[in-house]
Amino acid sequence: MNNDIAYLTEVLARARREVAKVIIGQESVTDRALIAIFTNQHA
Repeated sequence: MNNDIAYLTEVLARARREVAKVIIGQESVTDRALIAIFTNQHA
């Protein structure tokens, strides 16, 4: 279980870095975009 959490934490960090390259300086927008992507919904 801890390995799964560590893996998902790393995946989220990588995704956040990649999205932040496009959405510069907008951390809350980045987070909402990732929420929408990971949940298949609109944020």
